This record gives sequence, structure tokens and C-alpha cells, in this order.
Amino acid sequence: MQVSATVDVVPTAAQALSGPKVLTTDLQTLDQLPSDSLALFCAQPFAPLRGVAGFVDWRVCGAVSRALLSGVFKGEFDEVLLLPARGRLFGKKLFVFGLGDIRELDSQKLRAICQKAAIVLRQARVQQVVFAAPSVADQTALTQNFLSVVQSELSGEIDLVLVSNQR
Repeated sequence: MQVSATVDVVPTAAQALSGPKVLTTDLQTLDQLPSDSLALFCAQPFAPLRGVAGFVDWRVCGAVSRALLSGVFKGEFDEVLLLPARGRLFGKKLFVFGLGDIRELDSQKLRAICQKAAIVLRQARVQQVVFAAPSVADQTALTQNFLSVVQSELSGEIDLVLVSNQR
């Protein structure tokens, strides 16, 4: 499960990570990424979707929001949803992983869900995947914690993590 891309690395994130590349993402960048699949991570409360999740939701015409609002996917810890990545979004599969309540999310839970994501993606025979770091209002430490967990738990398996500069 690898992804290869030539990207500009965010300098501060690059210092924090020796493994995966980190790319600050906007809609245009998202459209240009070559990949088989995208792993998106959503915490509760989710509305409105922010950062990369918001961009991805826009590109799949609100499919992630509809799944959340209908209750098909609640964003609970350890929950997984597979959506087809239609439209302008790269890849063929969109995996959405629930992080649970943001107030209860710690490094141990982040580690567990990242490990589960790796297992699910292997079982789905995903060849290339890009991880999208979660983004929640007033939780800037969440992205850094996520990047640290990906580097320590999935170094060598994940080559690219998308982040947003939205606050």
C-alpha cells in the first residue's frame, strides 16, 4: 500500500515527520493527486466538515455529509464507511474512519484507528492510499498528533498525508 507523488512538503510538518510527506491541500491540489484510495478521518461533532474533509466532501457532492446527517455513518470511534469516489475526486475508493468524540480523542485512540485503517486498507487490497489528517475547529494539536501517530505507526506504508491550513 504505497502512494508516489512529487509534492511540495510543508516545512514545519516536514521537520516533525521523517516518514510520510505532508501536503497542504486545497481543491486544485486534491484534483491532481494520483491515488487508488483516500482515507478520511472524521471526529464528532462533525458539522460542518472542515479542512481536507470539507474539500473531499465538496468533490463527492456532499456524500460524506449526507452519510453523517442520515446516520448511515456517525463518525463513532472505530466506525468505517466505504464510498465510491465519483466525480472530480481522484481514486476509486473513499474510506471514512470515525474518530469518535473529539473531547475523548487521545494519542492512544488515534494510534488504534490508524492501525485499524491500515488493516482495513490491506484487506481491501488497496495499492495506493493517501491519508487525510482530521481538522476540527480550535483543535490544531489534533493534526500534529495525527501526523506523529502516522509517522510512528505507519512509516513505510503511508507516503503522503494531506493537511489543511484552515482553522
